[in-house]
Amino acid sequence: MKPRTPVDTDLLAAAARLSGIDPSPDRLAQLVPAMNDFYGLLDALHRGELGETPPAIAFRAKWGER
Repeated sequence: MKPRTPVDTDLLAAAARLSGIDPSPDRLAQLVPAMNDFYGLLDALHRGELGETPPAIAFRAKWGER
């Protein structure tokens, strides 16, 4: 995975404009660290190997058969 572009107030302001909201500059400044932390968590998920997962069709629910 290529390195993610860090979030800054300009990027958040552009995203806000696209979504039709107009947060104050103070609110944008508060969101920058939260967004960078959030994307850091997502990046951590992408670093690990998940291994092989069987298709959902192989799942057999047997709650009623005890």
